[in-house]
Amino acid sequence: LHYVYGPFSLSSEYLVAGYKDIKLFAEDGSELKDKNGRITSWSTWMSVFLTGESKALSNFGWKQPGPENNFNPAKLTGTGAWELLVRYTRTETDEELFETVAYAEDEYRILKGSHLVSEYTAGLSWTWNPLIRWQLNYVYLEGDDKYGGIRTGLEENEDGYEYVDTEQMVGLRMIFRF
Repeated sequence: LHYVYGPFSLSSEYLVAGYKDIKLFAEDGSELKDKNGRITSWSTWMSVFLTGESKALSNFGWKQPGPENNFNPAKLTGTGAWELLVRYTRTETDEELFETVAYAEDEYRILKGSHLVSEYTAGLSWTWNPLIRWQLNYVYLEGDDKYGGIRTGLEENEDGYEYVDTEQMVGLRMIFRF
């Protein structure tokens, strides 16, 4: 579902991925589980160009517009195109893939982590000209910790990672288009 009205854009997507014959083996080679799995995810985002530009749709998806007034970094003239964006994504993986199996005094599972994750994103894009764009995003992840939580890297942890209920990130990237 896509909608564009002047500088305002809205989009929603739904995804289903199925996996067959996922097998879990013990260290001695015994097969403990043989399951099919499914991942579903949906995402909705909306954006608005503060400087009046408008996105376009093509057969290949969204087309980012060039600015109406290019920014020249050498002369510090022009405004470029400024866009605000918010997005929500929810991803769910079958719980059976996270359930433990007790065998020979050990516990085994196919997956460990959060079977249900919500992602909230707020972003700001500044397109200098049709070839250069900056993007700043804040992302907040919230997971169900029933099966361990969200895996995150942590230098202080001797394993190099741990499982948490929430995770946050700020990302800045510069995109060159050729």
